[in-house]
Amino acid sequence: PKEFELASNIYQSFSRSFAFTPSNREVDFLTSYLAIANHWANHTSVSILVICHGNSVASELMRYIKSSIDGSYAIDAIDFHPQMQLNDCLELACVKASQLNQGAGVLIACDISPLTTVGNFVFQETGIPSRTIGDITLSKLITLVQQSQLAINDLDALISHVQQETQPIAKVSSDTFLEQIRTRIIEKTVSFIDTQKAVSLLKESFNKTLGDLAIPYSDSLAVKYVCHCTNMLERVIKNEPWENQKVHLFYKENPFVLHVVEQHLTTVGNSFGVKIPASELVYVAEIFLLDVKG
Repeated sequence: PKEFELASNIYQSFSRSFAFTPSNREVDFLTSYLAIANHWANHTSVSILVICHGNSVASELMRYIKSSIDGSYAIDAIDFHPQMQLNDCLELACVKASQLNQGAGVLIACDISPLTTVGNFVFQETGIPSRTIGDITLSKLITLVQQSQLAINDLDALISHVQQETQPIAKVSSDTFLEQIRTRIIEKTVSFIDTQKAVSLLKESFNKTLGDLAIPYSDSLAVKYVCHCTNMLERVIKNEPWENQKVHLFYKENPFVLHVVEQHLTTVGNSFGVKIPASELVYVAEIFLLDVKG
C-alpha cells in the first residue's frame, strides 16, 4: 500500500507537469519496482565474526578490514590463543554473535578445526542463524565483507560467493545471482507462473539478446529483464497485456532493437503457449535502449 501511494503521487506530479493521464497499469508497474527497492533498502546485513588460532591473527585481519573497507558492515574478532580453552571460546562466540546480529545472522569465519564447529554451537545455544566457513584468508574475508553489504546476500549466498571466488566462469556467478532474485523477489510478485521455467528460459533469451545488441552483461540489466518479463508472461497468459501508444513510433525509430527482442522472446512465449503482443515487446525493448544508443 505504501509503495502504491508513492507511485500514484509520482504519476500525479508527472501528469500535472506533462499533461497526460497515466493508466492504472503504469502505476502498478512502478509500484512493483518500488516494492523491490524498498525490500532491498530495508535489508539488514549478515554480521561476520572472525576466529583464528594465534595471539592476534583474527584481530589483525579485522583491523585491516576496518582500515581499508568503507561502508556499513558488522565485524568482530576472537583470538583463539594457546591459553584459551575451547569452551571459553565457544561462550565468547555466543556473546559476540548476540552483540553483532542485526537480524540476518552471523557468519563465523575461522581457520581450522576445532573452530569449524563454532557456527553450529552458536545456533544451538542462541538460536541466531549461523554458518561457519573455514580456511579463512585475507582475500576471502575481504570478499565476505564486501558481499555482506549487498542487499541480496544472506548467509548461504555469502558462502557461495567465497566458494566461487576462484572459479573463472562468470556465468556461474550470474546464474547464482538470478536464482536468488527468483526465489526472493520474482516468486513474490507473480501468482501462478512456473518461475523456474520462466527464469531459465529468460536467462537464455537475455544472453542472446545482449549478444545480438553488442551489450555487455550487467546484473542491473538482468534484474530488469527477468523481473519484468516474468510478470509480463503472466499477464499475457491471463490475456491482460499492457497497452502501449508508442508501438508504431517505436517500430519506426528502433526496428533492429525490437526485432532482436521479439526474436529471442518468441521461443519463451511458445514454451508457455502464448504470443507476446507488440505492445509488450516495446516495454521490453526499452530496457536495452539506453545501452544501445550509448
